[in-house]
Amino acid sequence: MLGAIVHNESVVDDLLERGVILANSVDEIEAGSRVLIRAHGISPEIEQALLERSCTIIDETCPFVKKIQKIVRDAAAEGSGIIITGTGDHPEVQGVVGYAGEAEVIILETAEDAEKYEFSDKKWIVVSQTTFSVDKWREICELLQKKIANYDIFDTICVTTDRRQSDASSLAANSDLMIVLGGRNSSNTAKLYEICCEHCENTYWIDRPDQIPFDVYEKVLSSERIGITAGASTPEEMIREVIQNMTEKEGLINEEQPLEVLQEQPEEQLAQPEEQQEQPEEELEQTTEQLIEETQEETPEQPDEQPEVDFTQFIDSIPELKKGSIVKGRIVRYDDEFVYVDVRDKTEGRIPIREFEADPDIDLEQACQEHMELDVYVRN
Repeated sequence: MLGAIVHNESVVDDLLERGVILANSVDEIEAGSRVLIRAHGISPEIEQALLERSCTIIDETCPFVKKIQKIVRDAAAEGSGIIITGTGDHPEVQGVVGYAGEAEVIILETAEDAEKYEFSDKKWIVVSQTTFSVDKWREICELLQKKIANYDIFDTICVTTDRRQSDASSLAANSDLMIVLGGRNSSNTAKLYEICCEHCENTYWIDRPDQIPFDVYEKVLSSERIGITAGASTPEEMIREVIQNMTEKEGLINEEQPLEVLQEQPEEQLAQPEEQQEQPEEELEQTTEQLIEETQEETPEQPDEQPEVDFTQFIDSIPELKKGSIVKGRIVRYDDEFVYVDVRDKTEGRIPIREFEADPDIDLEQACQEHMELDVYVRN
């Protein structure tokens, strides 16, 4: 495994326990090894170095990252300058920069960074790290449009990232206590934490379920509304364990203080992996966002109005996909053969493009831009 496959210690530790070896550079990899490429992708130079060592590459690069790599490679070949919004030391950004070749590359993390530059008259393209802050992206793009005459802007922020940040903002604004689950080195979890802090002063970042600070439990017991969100690579098992740990604390669930769950159920809770023929694409674990409202029992004569909730059963009740089921999906891209639909977090299903060509009412270009929602039949 060349670099942590995702920015979550629990996921990486699980792979290491199963015998996967973590290498931080190509020099640490023996010739002829099978190498797992991280979700953030790698540069063409690193890929070539692996091939020269006769390594077998197992490419788990996120499809949304692959899209950015292609945009940058094509733009660089046309002589355009490359602007990337994101964090310069993030592995995804470093990999994308590699696809720019000799083209001029500018990395912007804030609007203040953009203000400093004087851009030449050549054409520029603008892309973003998939997990970058949506608000910062819009702010930077608005400024660039005033400073650059010839440009193309590609909104490459993952559609799930956009939805999760929006949901986290709303959830935090209506919570007394906000818990953000995810690895400390996870960019998208850091963005969620930043957003939640803006709307809820009692926001805590929990990276491991067995390391929840005691003062968090104290806050849990004294809060009426508790919001929970998680980064894209946070395993469901971690979400389940954190919720169970909180609910098992003395006084949180008892006969005098029943709980009610107010659930926001986004589309990514429904899942179907893409039909796979060659290399599997990234399947990041789903995240559950939910709001817990604790209410006092009004009268002893009405104990059934607010039933006690078992949160483990609550998570188990989320429907799982089976062959023949119909689920909601959003169109994210298309090529000459297939239309790709986001059906769960960063997992894509694909539909033969011929099924859309017969419908004159569907403009695929517009459908991709608007992430058009549609019902998807799960064939396998």
